[in-house]
Amino acid sequence: MIVPAHYVGFYGATLSAVVPTPEYGYSVEIHMPISISTSDDGTHSAWDAATAGTYDYRVLTMSTWYLTEAQKSELNAVLHSVTDGRCENFYMDLGSTPTGFFPFGPDKGDYGEFTVRLLSQDQSGCLTAPQYYFKDTLSFVLVTAPAYTPPAHRVEGGLTIGSVSNVRFPDGGITPRTMYKYETDLSLSGAPLSLDGPAEATGFEADAVLIAGQSKASELVEFFIANRTTIFTLTTPAKYYFYGYDQGSSGSYSTMFMGSEIDEREIVLMITHDRFDQFTMPVKFWLQAKL
Repeated sequence: MIVPAHYVGFYGATLSAVVPTPEYGYSVEIHMPISISTSDDGTHSAWDAATAGTYDYRVLTMSTWYLTEAQKSELNAVLHSVTDGRCENFYMDLGSTPTGFFPFGPDKGDYGEFTVRLLSQDQSGCLTAPQYYFKDTLSFVLVTAPAYTPPAHRVEGGLTIGSVSNVRFPDGGITPRTMYKYETDLSLSGAPLSLDGPAEATGFEADAVLIAGQSKASELVEFFIANRTTIFTLTTPAKYYFYGYDQGSSGSYSTMFMGSEIDEREIVLMITHDRFDQFTMPVKFWLQAKL
């Protein structure tokens, strides 16, 4: 199938549709089957169901597509046909030239043929602005991706995360969390009662929203997946205070990556393509020790 620049082709066994790429602001979730536990002394440990990423999967979510009546008709036909996209794998074809649309992350590329399955389709009525258009919010799970080599990495900042250097300082700053091992409660009369634990068990974590161009974002994604449960070195210039004032304004820190979101059975790395050549990733880190 021939796909024009900045369009996406969908096709199955019998039907096909060609529609424009979605708006910026679409997100990709990388699900990794990793459980993280915390001991009484604040130490974090991780159990990975498959360190090679065998059970990882990716979901394109929050993708908004504006469609003309003709495009809507073609796309719905593909998605709802029992021989094409209804409960079946089908193809998302971006053509042979870069489109600027990275459906499954900056490291998987913006051209070529992806095998996908539809997870959800949230459809609007006929819009008044733009008039006679429709707006679909579509979600797909990735089945297979084409081969892709990201572009050469660029210098964007002074932060180093493991083997990824020249990372930009998060525009929204860094949110450190310090878990001191003491607690004070109040009696009914307001009298303070305290329970003190060992100072050595104080825990340090940090949240940040990393911002990067496509080349640096792809490097970060590849590093986080490859070093999913390992301890690596995070190094900052002066005045970063990455883990809060208690750990100094700069230095090298033994760190563990904890995804963007955590629950009892997995961690999820979330990546949003905000605008041209800009990706954002909310991430969580745990400090093992300052070096």
